[in-house]
Amino acid sequence: MRYRLAVLLLSASFSLMAGVPAVKIKVADQNQFDHLQSSILQALSTGTDRIDVSIDRGTYFFREDHIRLEYQEAPGVTLTIDGGGSVFLGTGPDFLLSGGSAPYPGTYDVRHGFYSYRTGGTLFPTGKVGKALSPVEPCLGASGLFRLKVAEEDWTPDARDAAYIVISQWYLGRCYRIEKIRSGYIYFRSQDTLLEMNGDITYGRSFPKYMFYNYPLSGADVHISGGKIHAEEEKVHQCEASRFLTVWNGSLGHLVIKDIHFAGNGGKDYLIQLFMAKMESAEVSGCTFSGIQDRVLSTHCISHVAFHDNVVRDCWRLALYLDMFSDQAEVYRNRFENIGCAFEGTAVMEVLGAGMAVHDNVLQDFSYAGIMSGIHFTCDQPVSTSGLIERNELFHSDAFRKEPSRTLMDAGAIYVGTMNAGVVIRNNYIHDIRGAKDYRGIFGDDGAYGVTVYGNLVLDTPTSYSIDFRRVASVETRADSYAKRVNVDNRIYGNTVDGKVRFETRGGDDGCYKGENRVVKTDTERRSAVAAWRRKYGRHLPR
Repeated sequence: MRYRLAVLLLSASFSLMAGVPAVKIKVADQNQFDHLQSSILQALSTGTDRIDVSIDRGTYFFREDHIRLEYQEAPGVTLTIDGGGSVFLGTGPDFLLSGGSAPYPGTYDVRHGFYSYRTGGTLFPTGKVGKALSPVEPCLGASGLFRLKVAEEDWTPDARDAAYIVISQWYLGRCYRIEKIRSGYIYFRSQDTLLEMNGDITYGRSFPKYMFYNYPLSGADVHISGGKIHAEEEKVHQCEASRFLTVWNGSLGHLVIKDIHFAGNGGKDYLIQLFMAKMESAEVSGCTFSGIQDRVLSTHCISHVAFHDNVVRDCWRLALYLDMFSDQAEVYRNRFENIGCAFEGTAVMEVLGAGMAVHDNVLQDFSYAGIMSGIHFTCDQPVSTSGLIERNELFHSDAFRKEPSRTLMDAGAIYVGTMNAGVVIRNNYIHDIRGAKDYRGIFGDDGAYGVTVYGNLVLDTPTSYSIDFRRVASVETRADSYAKRVNVDNRIYGNTVDGKVRFETRGGDDGCYKGENRVVKTDTERRSAVAAWRRKYGRHLPR
């Protein structure tokens, strides 16, 4: 009897579920796209467990917070947004190419700066990096006034319209208002203590890189005038809306985003954020992201996030931020190209939670770091990173290496912070890196611990070490540090390099191990090592 009753109750349950079929939302034009949020909320109100949004191929403009699911309780619901190959851009003004203002056919005047303007499917950044001809130096008798000399060929009429200068310092790109220009010197005012360091070249005071802007990096409006970009259509579009999708608290079963080309947004904010929601999984796949200002995807306290088979290019700052409370995150088979255009010290990705996996990605041309893992010792909670970083290729292209690049100092293509609990970095290929001073292939900063590094191929990183795990003893005595014993349980062995390896330990019973690492010295040895890596691991990489 109990068995029959249980079967009847189960049958009734399935009947109720079957009574709410999947809701299909079809988007065929901009008007339907504008009402996408209300359509999704209406679908959630039906009690369905599946919402499928399909979008006809086309170009659509999203407003700020286009889809915002805030405190929505939808446990067990799968929301799929299939773009069908569509292009999404943030709303903003269009500027027509008319009135004879263009200096010659096919060009358009834009104010000098490093912002994104788009014509058709192509992004046009307008900034240029230069290298100072003198150190940053304080001006005698003028509190907070500094100057540096710039190259004459960089000081064009367009650049003279600039009101701001951005200067690289360590991992920062600080923006200062220009007070005056005299005899090739740029004078600017600052209370920045980094500029007071006595000629410490590792912090960028001596002969730093710089870039001119006509707006502060806080995100002030950019106006058209001065400077030149090529335009293939009759108008240029400037994105202003930043945030496309937010899931904020509440609950959701599964989120799937696929086959969309996000072709630009505005401001210094995230494009997609998942924050404090109870979710079973989230997946972003088959998408292209270009011209994104900051954080293509940002998560906080979201487990089982998968970001795979995407292309991310020409983005201004950090592309992915999967925070320390977002466990079991996986990033794989993506291509990242030209990340960090804003001349700030950002990584391509920070993947910080437990059980993370970053594998089979290609990272080309980045500013501060490629893959960043591990948590800084000043984190206000005793948390740590664990997982795998494997079979990735990280490099700077020929074109990137020929320019005064945006790379800043004291970093690494793979960068690991202090607090780890079993991070393994293996079988990655890092090569042709042209970072600023003290730029490593693999870098364990602040006395990183709990990291194993083996089987990696690191070639041509001439500004510093191929692999560097240094001891920073002062971390252990800092009152704000949870890392009381650094340089513990690190292991480095079986790597192939053509440069130096530094491995500083505490000595004694620290659980550290340094085995044999192969040093290649000839071009023949390098080619052989690269060919072997590509045969074994290259087949996994995206084309």
